[in-house]
Amino acid sequence: DYGDAFARLITDFLGKYGLIVLCPLNDRLKKLATPIYVEAIKKSDEIVSALRQRGEELQKAGYHAQVLVTEDYFPLFWQAKNRTRHALKKSENGTFKTKDIEREFTLDDLAELAAKEPQRFSPSVVLRSVVQDYLLPTVCYFGGAAEIAYFAQSAEVYRILERPVTPIFHRQSFTIIEPKHAKTLKKYGLELKDLFVGIENLMPQIVEQYLNREMAQIFAEVDVNINTELDRLDRHLSQIEPTLAESLANRRRKIAYHISNLRTKFHNAQMRKDNVISRQIETAFTSLVPNRHLQERTLNVNFFINHHGLYLIDWIYQAIELDDKGHRIIYL
Repeated sequence: DYGDAFARLITDFLGKYGLIVLCPLNDRLKKLATPIYVEAIKKSDEIVSALRQRGEELQKAGYHAQVLVTEDYFPLFWQAKNRTRHALKKSENGTFKTKDIEREFTLDDLAELAAKEPQRFSPSVVLRSVVQDYLLPTVCYFGGAAEIAYFAQSAEVYRILERPVTPIFHRQSFTIIEPKHAKTLKKYGLELKDLFVGIENLMPQIVEQYLNREMAQIFAEVDVNINTELDRLDRHLSQIEPTLAESLANRRRKIAYHISNLRTKFHNAQMRKDNVISRQIETAFTSLVPNRHLQERTLNVNFFINHHGLYLIDWIYQAIELDDKGHRIIYL
């Protein structure tokens, strides 16, 4: 299945570095997790109360909670026989039920069932890291921003279940720049950070600074000359009749709008004329900041492996510096 295929792929890529891949649905793993499942069920009311309070604290501090915890929340899912998960919800009478089955459970029922058949349960996102650390004692956890954000809430689960909280580090962050894109950036005096303004905002600068400086200078001179003459006209009109000056101000805005619109049309025409250059820049944007996001949030690493081979993984591994918390660039 897809899970096995992914496990084989990621093991081929990273197995030599000591990576271990575990399936969270494995029945033997769930049996090992039985004690933490049972404890979480017994203390579920306390967990939900603490999570709701922590969510309020986060919102008051200007953050948003990664998980919306309602009064009927439960920290484990019901695992159906077909391996689909269903949320267990607390009813008004204090029992728990899921749409997968008709039966209602008490906390004691769930705790007893978890002790006998742990494979029927799956931890929710706020409990998952606790279970993970229970099964595999962890020196430290490396995660992305979204993964780390969950710990602002799951820390309460660690506390209630009396588990040691794992030290957290932000994972390394890279942008891979291929030679052709490095050449494009150098040619137009750009850095990676410049691209985040968007191609629609950066392209006019490139047109005026590199593709047609003469026309850009003409527009600049026209802009200065028009404003100079309008200022002179404004001074004289103000002395004769103030309302005429107000009328001029409205027309000035219209003139500026039409000049700006004409300038934009010039940019577009120049880009069509230099379509090879335009494609180079567009391709660089697509590769380096797809949809104005970092590569790591959008592009699959297989894209680069297909182009550069498995040695790419070694290059990335060698570039890791745990003391460097900033975003870094790997030039291929």
